Amino acid sequence: MPRLSHTVVRIASLLLLLVRCGSDADAPPPGRVHEITRMLALTGRPSTVVLLVVDDAPEAASLRAEMVTVLRQSLARELERWEAGWWRPVDWSIVVAFPSAEGSARWYGPADDIALRLVASDVDDDAIAATFDALASVTPPGSATSHYRPLATARDGIDLLRAVRPPADERERALLASLPVLDDEDGVALVIASERDDASEGAVESYALPEDPPWVQATVIFASDDDSCLAPTPGQGDRLAAWGGGNWSASRFGYPCGLAKLTVDGVLPHCCDSGPVILCASQPLARRESGAAACEVVVRSREVDVPCDATRGWSDADPLFGEDFAGRYRRCAMASVPDEDLATCTHDPLCPGCASGHCPDERPASIDHCRYRGGHPTLRFVGGAVAGFGGALEIRCRLEP
Repeated sequence: MPRLSHTVVRIASLLLLLVRCGSDADAPPPGRVHEITRMLALTGRPSTVVLLVVDDAPEAASLRAEMVTVLRQSLARELERWEAGWWRPVDWSIVVAFPSAEGSARWYGPADDIALRLVASDVDDDAIAATFDALASVTPPGSATSHYRPLATARDGIDLLRAVRPPADERERALLASLPVLDDEDGVALVIASERDDASEGAVESYALPEDPPWVQATVIFASDDDSCLAPTPGQGDRLAAWGGGNWSASRFGYPCGLAKLTVDGVLPHCCDSGPVILCASQPLARRESGAAACEVVVRSREVDVPCDATRGWSDADPLFGEDFAGRYRRCAMASVPDEDLATCTHDPLCPGCASGHCPDERPASIDHCRYRGGHPTLRFVGGAVAGFGGALEIRCRLEP
């Protein structure tokens, strides 16, 4: 299955690929023969690897459990950014690091439990639950805690993930093989959660994060009393707080007093705005007698062996297969929403209960958005009608003259 590329959704639009005349049984009256074809390339969000460097002392069990909750809520928060009716692509891997262990025994990731790699074109609750059940079951290896090095472990883990250093043994090679290869568009979410201070041998500044891509978002969580929830003054014996203050991309939270804010802020890299997709044209859409748009929409699916999904409002297009620079694809025709959903889909920003498909877009925000650009809104997609890795939408609509 192809790996997701950079999003939080990025949609590249190649406008006006084809302008031609045409007629069919549903054509507008004579003289209204404008037709526009648009191709929307559908790409997903980037791959994200979460490196969770967590306190592995027996008395830190509550902190470890809280981190499972925070990570799960952070993912849920990211998924909520996607517009209703669009796919929710995820390529999300979790590597747990134990700072008291030595060598490759520090790492526990998808090579140890495949459920720690969550990859889906449209993720569901069962898949999410399986990943976080697997994370909750991870336990420290029982190493001695006299050599507690969260900062050294964090920096070494980042260097391993970003190929700054090669894997030291077969266990590290297996870890890298189970993870996506990070490129400039991908990210690492580094989370250091500890109720103890760091005892790494080097100076705090020697563990600073690299600034070159693929970029790293860091969160450091340290013990803090419930009254202040502030980090100790750097230089006063708290190396973790000093490290967090010295890295421009690091966020700092006291524990347990900062948990509520941490849950709201999240720990995943934010790269894109995945708000509503609004398509504009130079003229208003022509309509059929029912009020549906005089449009044909075809989904290009890269999963060529997967039949067109009727639950998404898809059916086999003619021809069924095609090929472009990215390879072979299956063509699935997307239906208009049923007549009973048409008015809601056309006007309601949320379209509650709408079946899958497309409809004319007359949401107030879309009208304002397109008017600002000197145009008119065209289509929206609801009910899960848009899905797939690396696919595309072919949109052909008649416009009023």
